Amino acid sequence: MKIMSIVEYTVKSGCTDEFIAAFDAPGGISPGVNFQRLIQVSDHRFIGISEMDDIDIAVNKEGPGVDWLDRHEHLLEKYENGSRTESCSGVVVHSHDKKD
Repeated sequence: MKIMSIVEYTVKSGCTDEFIAAFDAPGGISPGVNFQRLIQVSDHRFIGISEMDDIDIAVNKEGPGVDWLDRHEHLLEKYENGSRTESCSGVVVHSHDKKD
């Protein structure tokens, strides 16, 4: 059973290059993920997408994810509720992969 994790970030003005580089830096890629993508949907809004093979991997990446946020908090705007991200995770119920 595959698990997807979606995390939205709002990056402070002037910090987008440093934020993107943080994903390539040590600790930027979550351990145990099948793939991780960062997409930019507006000047300051980014969405991180990760796929894991099971719920245990998803749970185990939370600690390192919070540590990463702590190190890069200076790059992020906080949401109205005080959080640095908006996120959700869930079980993949449909998938399509392009065949080569």
